[in-house]
Amino acid sequence: MPKRSLAALLLAAVGIPAIVFGRIPYFILITIFLGMAAWEYVKIFRAAKLSPSMWLTVGGVLLLLGARTYSPDLAPAALTLLVLLAMTLHLVAFERGRDQAATDFAVTLGGIVYLGWIGAYLLDLRGLDGGLWWLLLSLGS
Repeated sequence: MPKRSLAALLLAAVGIPAIVFGRIPYFILITIFLGMAAWEYVKIFRAAKLSPSMWLTVGGVLLLLGARTYSPDLAPAALTLLVLLAMTLHLVAFERGRDQAATDFAVTLGGIVYLGWIGAYLLDLRGLDGGLWWLLLSLGS
């Protein structure tokens, strides 16, 4: 319990100022958290004997976060590109004899969409007028 309390205090010491200042510090914080979440997501599925693409899942999440923040018009194109890359990668794996390539594709794509596209709404929410309060309300729920 003391380790968890210490970790919570350290995360709060870093997270609260980043949330309050917004912009670049908040973007960096969310990018680190969602990048680590994508890495952990792939590790969990690899422990279940599946083979989602680590570089495509983590890289895709980071690409979508950057696209949604700095080039929102290009975000749908980035998502489409990631879907096609994942499809190509897992099709090649299937042709090389991987029986569960379709499941691997679904897991890879699920991580990209769930953590990258949906996670980017944390950035969008903070960017709204009064976004600090909306974000604090949603985090408290």
